[in-house]
Amino acid sequence: MEFISSGNSELDVLLGGGFVRNSSVLFLTEAGGMGEIVALNLFTNRLSLGDAGFIIDLDIPPRRIREWFRFKKFDIDKFEKSARFFMVDGFTRMYGESSSDEKYVIDKPRDIVHFSAYMVELEQIIEKNKPNVFSLVFSSNFFLFRKQGLDKVINFIFKARVMLSQFGLCVFVFDKGMLDEKSLRTLEHAFDYVLDLRISERDRKFQKYLRVIKSPSPNYQDDFVPYEIRPGGFALSTRTVEEFDYIKQQMKMLDEGILEILETRVTIQDPKFYPSIFEMIIEEFGYEEASEFMYQQGKKGPPLIEDFRKQFKIADTKKAVESFAKLTELRGHGEFEVKFDEKTNGYKFKIINSPFCSYFKGLGKAAGFLTAGIFAGAFEIYTGDNYECEEVKCIAKGDDHCEYVVKPSKI
Repeated sequence: MEFISSGNSELDVLLGGGFVRNSSVLFLTEAGGMGEIVALNLFTNRLSLGDAGFIIDLDIPPRRIREWFRFKKFDIDKFEKSARFFMVDGFTRMYGESSSDEKYVIDKPRDIVHFSAYMVELEQIIEKNKPNVFSLVFSSNFFLFRKQGLDKVINFIFKARVMLSQFGLCVFVFDKGMLDEKSLRTLEHAFDYVLDLRISERDRKFQKYLRVIKSPSPNYQDDFVPYEIRPGGFALSTRTVEEFDYIKQQMKMLDEGILEILETRVTIQDPKFYPSIFEMIIEEFGYEEASEFMYQQGKKGPPLIEDFRKQFKIADTKKAVESFAKLTELRGHGEFEVKFDEKTNGYKFKIINSPFCSYFKGLGKAAGFLTAGIFAGAFEIYTGDNYECEEVKCIAKGDDHCEYVVKPSKI
């Protein structure tokens, strides 16, 4: 399968690698979900990545779409002048004989025969742009054709889907309120991808969620993920630890003495707990063996990293590292500073007030082997590659802070 990016790395992960080039997407929205904005964000992403694009619009005044392009500061005029974008206005005459400012207008959008004939003409117009076309169809009003027979409507959508996908990726946006259960299930079966956008109330607040219901990729993730519309565009995984608010709310004591964070049970340890274990192992086996043991133990069990990866689905490694560092800070492991080293493709972690290494102040040797192992193991779990970590500065050696270098392993 040849995958192309949605332009959103988190969404690509949910899809199982992005979109297959010549495929069709059923985009299910509901009132208040701002699904049309999500779809338009995907549209501008693909144009920026080199696609030609066109919009068949039955549902929204075309001027609103153009206003959104201006609001986003996306220069759609540039694409239009170079014949890499055009809009087909099927909305203006949906409810009467109004005039349109668009060059391409469907005169009788409620007439399924007329619309079918127009699609044949449209095929000739976009022929020269294949296979790099992204077509976006705001299509909820297709179901105003019901009086002409629901089977005819579904058949028309299926034919339009087949025609458009031969030129590249096509997305059909439907408001679920316009669909009956039978039509919805029929459409879900007909399309390659099915994305569901919905709103749920939680703690008296409304949160938007996106779910990938169907994908041809065996690696896609079927899960509801929060999203929001920001001035800069569409953003998934709003529950990041950048503001700590969500994490603070999740640190709660449940019944029967259970403390949870990220919906995972945790315990509060005395900061002397692990250092005392390290001391006992040094006494029994010596510093070198104790150091290796602590490093390997840390590498086997990075706390919360697997739960963090599953819940937040932050695909960008740099963003994930920064966010997990803040979570670790919140849990009392010291103050973190993170830097990416382009030369080694690794990371440097500066930790001030490490509770582990502060215990061994005056030792004259590095002591943060457990932390080093946790860093290496966390990177391996998150990326699937081999990593190693070395503590190059340590409070226990006499440095004013601890510093760890994490980089891909040579093994």
